[in-house]
Amino acid sequence: MTFNNKVAETRSENRTYRPRVELCRDAPHDGIINERNELLNTVSTLIDQHNIAEDAHTQLKQTLERLNEDWSIKSNSLELEERCMTKRQKLLLVAHNV
Repeated sequence: MTFNNKVAETRSENRTYRPRVELCRDAPHDGIINERNELLNTVSTLIDQHNIAEDAHTQLKQTLERLNEDWSIKSNSLELEERCMTKRQKLLLVAHNV
C-alpha cells in the first residue's frame, strides 16, 4: 500500500469512527472515497505500464543478443572470405607465372 493510499484510508477510517458524530455520507466523505479509488486506479495503471515496459525491455535484450550473434557470424564469414580471396589471388599469380 502506498503512502498516499494509506493517508486516504486513514482519513476515511477516522471519519467513520468520529466520537459523538453520526455516520454520514457527505461531500468530504465522497471526496475521500473518490481519492482512494483514483489512487488505486493510478497504482494499477502504473503497475500495468511497468509490466509492459519490462516486457519490452526483455524483448529488446533478446533482439540485441540475436543481433550480436548475427554480427559475430557475419564477421567470421567475412574474415574467412578475405582469407580465401587472398589465397585465390596468390593461386592466380602462380598460374599466370607458370
